[in-house]
Amino acid sequence: YYSYNACNWKRINPEKGVELGNITRLLNFRGGQDEEWFSMVHVAIEAQGGSALQAMVDAHAAVIKLDAQGIALALERAAEALESCTNILRRMEERCDSYIYHTRVRLPMGGWNDSNLFPQGLGYQGVPGGNQEQR
Repeated sequence: YYSYNACNWKRINPEKGVELGNITRLLNFRGGQDEEWFSMVHVAIEAQGGSALQAMVDAHAAVIKLDAQGIALALERAAEALESCTNILRRMEERCDSYIYHTRVRLPMGGWNDSNLFPQGLGYQGVPGGNQEQR
């Protein structure tokens, strides 16, 4: 997931934020709108989710100080960030059909372990170390 999504995108306009409509994948496994959108929704969620994590760090600091107002404000910020993440996730179906996702997009992300497609793993030939099954 990490290399497929988190390390595989760029901003279309570097001056704008990390948000749907301004991010695109660098490389796709199979191509198509569904794969692109699936990944970009997750990148946008993670970009928004970072502020929830910071809010929780701030809430913890406020707890240590016994600062009730600071706790409330931090939890409010965390809730707003999580609501934003949820709203982004709700947009998934705009450009990612569930049938296409399950039959085309998710297959390369599934890995080889315990795969019905590769019950004995996947062997690579012609590359260093390629004689071994890769699991």
